[in-house]
Amino acid sequence: MKKLIFILFFSLVCTFTYAQDDLDLMDLDNDTIPDLAVKPKNDTSKKKLEKGTLKVKKNVFYGLKTKKTFLKNGSVTEIFNYLPNQIEKPAKYTDQIAWYNTQKRNIANTDPAKFNKKIGKILHGPYKKMQPVRIGNKQVNMVVEEGFYYVGTKHGRWEKFGKDAMDKDFVLLDKTKYVKGWLKESEKTYYDTSKNKLKEVIPIKNGKKEGKYFAFYEHGRISVRGEYQNGLRISKWTEYHHNGEKKKETKYPNTFSNRTEKPYIIAQWDEQGKKLAVNVENEIKEQQEDREDISDEE
Repeated sequence: MKKLIFILFFSLVCTFTYAQDDLDLMDLDNDTIPDLAVKPKNDTSKKKLEKGTLKVKKNVFYGLKTKKTFLKNGSVTEIFNYLPNQIEKPAKYTDQIAWYNTQKRNIANTDPAKFNKKIGKILHGPYKKMQPVRIGNKQVNMVVEEGFYYVGTKHGRWEKFGKDAMDKDFVLLDKTKYVKGWLKESEKTYYDTSKNKLKEVIPIKNGKKEGKYFAFYEHGRISVRGEYQNGLRISKWTEYHHNGEKKKETKYPNTFSNRTEKPYIIAQWDEQGKKLAVNVENEIKEQQEDREDISDEE
């Protein structure tokens, strides 16, 4: 009888442990900034921790060991973690990664191809930006931006804080969720059923096209890149040939408010990079489709 009770108790403990592991993997799906530091799986008393029988692994996130440091530029302080050794390569499908430039002592956000591993350390783990803010009659050091990096890409929930419209209260100004660099609501399509070869990323925020758009060739190179604002194409959109050479640049209105401006082709190139003549009468059908989408939403 005692043996049977022991077996049942042991099974319950194992089930709880596995369930806890599953919950840890879901941390980024909830509405909080993730705390992904490795923690002891067992419920151990403070006395055992004080005696050193179990130790929390500090600065370890997603199984990758990091170093914590800070940068101070004038009144602005940035606190962050980085990978001391480049264990993993930066994400293949992303427009930019964040890395610590040890030479210039600043944080760079660049195309993954421009990452300099000789002087750079990829950000990985919690990030926090602080600066003095006047609250009443006092100057208080407040967090103005906070989030989490996964191998150089924004991951999980990111928040920005600042003064409200009346310039009185210090409030949450923006909250955005990411999954390895992409907006969480983004619509993604793939070339394969296993979802390893990304085809297109349509940025979606609060139900509308908002942010950077990317399309890829099957071999992984970018085919199109651009930006949406409030459902409309804005600024410069660039198309690329299979070999990575630019194919075409198109100029759209700088902002959504200037949507009445007509887009035009800036330049075109062949696969060898030779500039081609631009047909100024070329009709841009995509812009008209975007306008129809906006009309339907309004």
